Amino acid sequence: MQNLSDVEAERPNSKPNYSSPGLLSKQSCENYTGAPVAQRIEQSPPKRKVAGSTPAEGTQDFSGNAKETTMSEQPESPIDNDMESLEIVRRRVLAVGFLSIILHGVVALIWLGIVYRNDGRASDSFIMFFMSGVLAIITCVGTRVILKRAPWSTLWIAVSLAPTVIAVLWR
Repeated sequence: MQNLSDVEAERPNSKPNYSSPGLLSKQSCENYTGAPVAQRIEQSPPKRKVAGSTPAEGTQDFSGNAKETTMSEQPESPIDNDMESLEIVRRRVLAVGFLSIILHGVVALIWLGIVYRNDGRASDSFIMFFMSGVLAIITCVGTRVILKRAPWSTLWIAVSLAPTVIAVLWR
């Protein structure tokens, strides 16, 4: 009986016989030119730079020159955007809470002014209406400051004084 290595020596570019494992010679494995082998499958992907990364402050660039980074050069991270959004929501919630609590005082002063006016106490009624107007302006300015807006806005001060003006003119 002929050995597998003898057969392969006669045909060096032939396919090896896989039906009898362990009988393949070193030469048959080296000369095998069968099916194509996938190349670079087990290689790791090339290393990439992190998108948007900047060197640390005071580091040197590739030319050896010292480089200072400023805040305007650094891109905003998603965490910064999330924190900014969270801060806006916090301010809006605080403004709504402040506005709803203080408006109770404005409405109560207007109501007292109407009650005093109906009782014939004009001076007390005037004081209550005046106080409701002052409290309405404080409410408007306070709410705008909480929202990081300019404190004085003619439109919003007029809107905040509207209930007091209506109460004074209403008979």
